[in-house]
Amino acid sequence: MQDLSFAAFFEQFISAIGKGLPLFMGTLILLWMARFIRERTSTYNENKQLFVADNHAVGLAAAGYYIGILIALTGVLAGPSLGWKIDMRDCAVYGIIAILFQNIASWSADKFILKEFNIDDELIRDKNKGTAWTLFGIYFATGMVVRGSIMGGTSEIVPGLVSSLVYFVLSQLVLIAGSYFYRLMTDYDFHKEIEDDNIAAGLAFGGFVSAVGVIIGHASGDSLTLFDIAMFFSWTIIGFLFLWGTESIVVKYILVPGHNVSKEIQADRNENAAWMLVVGYQAVAWVFVLAV
Repeated sequence: MQDLSFAAFFEQFISAIGKGLPLFMGTLILLWMARFIRERTSTYNENKQLFVADNHAVGLAAAGYYIGILIALTGVLAGPSLGWKIDMRDCAVYGIIAILFQNIASWSADKFILKEFNIDDELIRDKNKGTAWTLFGIYFATGMVVRGSIMGGTSEIVPGLVSSLVYFVLSQLVLIAGSYFYRLMTDYDFHKEIEDDNIAAGLAFGGFVSAVGVIIGHASGDSLTLFDIAMFFSWTIIGFLFLWGTESIVVKYILVPGHNVSKEIQADRNENAAWMLVVGYQAVAWVFVLAV
């Protein structure tokens, strides 16, 4: 009986490896492709900045870029298998889409979210890690949206691509709106603070953006009915209010009791306070999407 059980287990194990290995190899190829495209589209030599200049700001931004792509691919890897051929097709197609979307998100951040200064100048000339943390959050958020839009799993590639594109565009609008909402939430001008190399300010804003990504990524899907779009925006508005309450209640009374968080970030440039904000934002976002 034990021999039969072991044989059945071994057969299932080999079958799982056989299904997973092509996706694993496909993911590595896409990661190489993402690196290749990033090197060719950047205005600077990323290898030189990473390994000669030891530019930590470029390293943080690059890490966020690649992590965002891998998060997007988990929508294929974690979704229901539709056969190895369809799985490989989806991995390739959505992987390329994720790479494209990350590059567009970088452009959008430069033109609309951090529009008061040039991102590349901050990364290369000033080695500004505050700017890098903001980009990290934007890349993370973009990956979560792509992941949410492809989690349903469908044998039809065109509807999946359309839903990914629509929710990506909506997500970029939400992130832009979120930057204005964040300005209302804080007692300081986060643009000015980030440009002045305030790492804590960039980290706090990056944490906020990534938390927004968790919420709108959960609200994204493979359906584009009016009800679904209305729900997406409803989740966005409620999510903004919950995140506003994070700093007002969770951080103030639980994570940073007895201290003014805005003062800690603006005047003292205290990265510890910023990390507590990141923890608060992430906690509220994940509890919100899993419990509501």
